[in-house]
Amino acid sequence: DGNYVQGNMIGTDASGTGNLGNSGDGIRIDVGSTHNEIGGTDAGAGNLVAYNAGAGVTIVDGNSFETSILGNSIYANTGLAIDLGDDGVTLNDSADADLGANYLRNYPIITSVNQNGSDLEIDFNLELLAGDYRIEFYENPGGIDGSGYGEAERFLGAAQVTASGVGSEHFQTVLTGVTAVDLNSLSATATSYLGGTSYGGTSEFGPTTDSIAALNPIKDTYINSNTPDDNYGDSSTLIIDKSGGSFGNSRALLQFDLSTLPVGAEITGAVLQLNALSNDGAFKINVYEITQDWWEGTGGTGVADWIYRYSPENGSNEWTTAGGTIDSTQLASLTTGDIGLHSWDVTSLVRDWYE
Repeated sequence: DGNYVQGNMIGTDASGTGNLGNSGDGIRIDVGSTHNEIGGTDAGAGNLVAYNAGAGVTIVDGNSFETSILGNSIYANTGLAIDLGDDGVTLNDSADADLGANYLRNYPIITSVNQNGSDLEIDFNLELLAGDYRIEFYENPGGIDGSGYGEAERFLGAAQVTASGVGSEHFQTVLTGVTAVDLNSLSATATSYLGGTSYGGTSEFGPTTDSIAALNPIKDTYINSNTPDDNYGDSSTLIIDKSGGSFGNSRALLQFDLSTLPVGAEITGAVLQLNALSNDGAFKINVYEITQDWWEGTGGTGVADWIYRYSPENGSNEWTTAGGTIDSTQLASLTTGDIGLHSWDVTSLVRDWYE
């Protein structure tokens, strides 16, 4: 217990390019070994682990836990970069409740990346036990693992976050002054933060960003209670949550087509993103599922509006509930007064749609 593996070249030569790979894993932890540190957050602590016939790092049994794997370069191994359980990819579970090697900690799921000048903007989802975590981001411009899950060719940066322990949560971070070589090759790990310079167990790598599917709505409009017969399907913007007053209640309607997603895909996370162009101060936007079909319309007295979802001549055309018939279960909520991109976690809804 309490071993340190830092500053080594494992499976390669001093140049980091020669193939001297082991016939098995680069690093293998077993028989109840706990509280080890592989790499670290200090300069020079990271290891280079490459060209091995097994995984880069394997933690084998459920009695081996609280091993941190931080700041390393782990790539070009035959197996996974990090393998918890010595059994290939271990998918995230609900509430991170399962037990096993390193507690089978759930991995982060990157939902979007954007290179904004010299800054790298990253959105990601976590479903972890309540506590503080260090999320490390890596890219793999030399190629991603065949499993679709990440490796650690190049360390990009880290963020520290606090998880509530209640379901899947959405986070955003900006890596200032970081430019990625290949935005489609990013992946991340989660490591529990214990305070000071102490860290606990690290997760496997999450899926790489090449698995992100960006879907634009096939229909979008907004409807308003003060102009119940008017359609805004030709509007270039949406008005949301302008409640009461002379303007009335306003709701945005969006519809997406999931048929472009590959058959048999695993929906690891889903985020609705909208860009706020203006506001009247802090506002709250809730997301609900619409349970009746509707026509977008092209403006004027077309469809949809506050009363109708189809044109009147098509019969059975009114919303069951004026203002859009919805499932009363609130899927996500956000209160903000900021201009710019905002996100709502809609993973459960998209999973239900896809399945």
